[in-house]
Amino acid sequence: MRKILVFAVAAFLMAASTAMAADLKVGIVNMQKLATQCEAAQEAQKKMKATFGPEKDQLDKQAADLKKRADEMKAQSAALSPEAKEDKKVEFIRLKRDFEDKARVFARKVEAAQMRIRQDMAEMIMKAASDYAAKKGFTVILDGAAAGVIHADKSLDVTDDMLIEVNRVWHAGKK
Repeated sequence: MRKILVFAVAAFLMAASTAMAADLKVGIVNMQKLATQCEAAQEAQKKMKATFGPEKDQLDKQAADLKKRADEMKAQSAALSPEAKEDKKVEFIRLKRDFEDKARVFARKVEAAQMRIRQDMAEMIMKAASDYAAKKGFTVILDGAAAGVIHADKSLDVTDDMLIEVNRVWHAGKK
């Protein structure tokens, strides 16, 4: 009697899990591709270059000037008096500190802007995923890399369709 009961419960559980699996529709997406190839990401990249490019160029120029000064100080070291060496050294240290301060402030501004872009992109991709899943009847859409998916059939990959949906959501948000 007990064996029959165990068998009946096992059969019921297998049938229930098969029925549940039949209703499950899964999609796999490449989030890296979405986050780098959608129109919003490309425009954000252009804005970052336009916003921070000139300041980065200025910092690069300052770094080159500092290196040139350091090389000149080494070359002139033997010919200078101890007081002149000390004056040049103090001036160089001041210029180097100023440069490092500017570089730190610049790095913080760039990092903050990148963080805002990543947050906006994540929100937009999540909205696009919800919209896409609702339209196409997906139960779940997974990030192929982050979800630990080792193998997925190519038919489950919805990245290209999601890219279209992300661009649609982005254009709708611009209006």
